[in-house]
Amino acid sequence: MASTPLGQVGYRLNALGYSARRDLAYAMSDAGHVVTLDRRGRTTDLGPPRWWGRHDLGHMTAGAISGNVWYVKRYGVLYTIDVPSSRLTSALTLRPWSLAAAVDDFDLDPSDGKLYGVAGGDVVSIDPRTGWVRVVPGPRLPWSRAYGGVALSGGDLYVTANATGGRSRTYRVVRGMSYTELSSGPAVQDTDMAGCLGARPVPPPPPTTSPPTPAPQPAPPPTEPPAPTPPPTSPPPSPEPPVPPPSVPSPPSTARPPSPAPPPVSPPREPAPRPAAAAPPPPPAPPVTPAPAPIAVPPPAVTPSHQKPPTRRSTSPSSPKAGARSGAKATPTEVKRRWAVAGLVLILGAGIVARRVGR
Repeated sequence: MASTPLGQVGYRLNALGYSARRDLAYAMSDAGHVVTLDRRGRTTDLGPPRWWGRHDLGHMTAGAISGNVWYVKRYGVLYTIDVPSSRLTSALTLRPWSLAAAVDDFDLDPSDGKLYGVAGGDVVSIDPRTGWVRVVPGPRLPWSRAYGGVALSGGDLYVTANATGGRSRTYRVVRGMSYTELSSGPAVQDTDMAGCLGARPVPPPPPTTSPPTPAPQPAPPPTEPPAPTPPPTSPPPSPEPPVPPPSVPSPPSTARPPSPAPPPVSPPREPAPRPAAAAPPPPPAPPVTPAPAPIAVPPPAVTPSHQKPPTRRSTSPSSPKAGARSGAKATPTEVKRRWAVAGLVLILGAGIVARRVGR
């Protein structure tokens, strides 16, 4: 078995354990100080661990590290130390005491959480939770005063006997089944193992940072369609001023002798103005007032000369009857003129009758 000397250190170290997280070996000096070693053999003294109570941490014999917990043993007492803070966290008495005191080194099996070592020639297990120490069934190794170095790899134990048959020997132990001698050398006073280091662990490559995937945006709530804009309404047309009805000219006044007044004639009513529309209709024609019935004039009295008074019948188209017979619509002016003519005829006729009666 090949070896590589790393130089000398100024401490007598024991209870070694390897921290894979820090790639450092931790050991306890005889003075009870925590000392670290790197792969080149360089050491760093971290001083005594902090502890509660009064405990003598010098002359430790066995040690192993699992994660941040460092197990160390002195005789029949098992201690645990927090690696990052170098603080003593617990102390557990092992039993049976004599079997536990004979174990000079151990290593932890992560599959069951127990520590495994060799006492004399027997492979034993130590439960760090209960403190019980038990012999593992299987073949017994050659007797040695101390098996000072123990390391576990791949489920098998690699142990070194300080002196057996005048030499130091290293064995591979398949627990419960067999063991095989791997190498031998000169007998030694003290040995210890920190672990099967192998090649320097390659640090994992830095994680590739992929561009962050944008989180899916929630779908926007459906928007209601805008209400249709009503078409612009044109302002209503301004009402046109009503068209005044045509004014009726008053007839010229004629001086006539006093005569009985004709019956009053109601003037035609003017239609009420209609509200203006888009296209105002032409103003309606005034209603036609029917012509009054002719007044019957009594026949003149018979004169002694037996002469009949001449009867005058107006056949002029301007008389009321003629206008009524013709069916033509007369204007108010024409109606007034006809009434004036009729009144004049009546006056003249009455005058003639009076002269004849006076004769």
